[in-house]
Amino acid sequence: MSPSTGSARRAAPAASAPPRDLARIGLLFAEGGNGIVPGAWLDDIIAGGSRDAWDASDGAEKLPGLPIRYRSFWYVLDRPSPLAFCIGVYGQAMYVDRERGFVMAKFSSQDLPLDLERKMLTIRAAEAVRDFLTGAG
Repeated sequence: MSPSTGSARRAAPAASAPPRDLARIGLLFAEGGNGIVPGAWLDDIIAGGSRDAWDASDGAEKLPGLPIRYRSFWYVLDRPSPLAFCIGVYGQAMYVDRERGFVMAKFSSQDLPLDLERKMLTIRAAEAVRDFLTGAG
């Protein structure tokens, strides 16, 4: 539960972790689960979901123009090397490319809980950092 304006409370699914631990979760995903998380479940996240279903959903407005699939609370940018990511409020995000062994955890303190312009900029930045670090750019 987290406080909201006024006296009302709201509940939302969330994880609370420092950047290093969030990056460790991403590394666990990138490495196929290491016997802790079923590899088949991670494979399903990367390969599952439907672009058509995503494009027809309300979520498509929140990430306009991107080839997205959504599965098990993960977004997957449908590229030759898929980039899986989670988005939190106020700019938190985690990006994982299993094929290239790339993990990025991003923390910030944006003014708005969800800022479309900054979210889109961050996705492009994650792709550019991944491409630079993995020599694919």
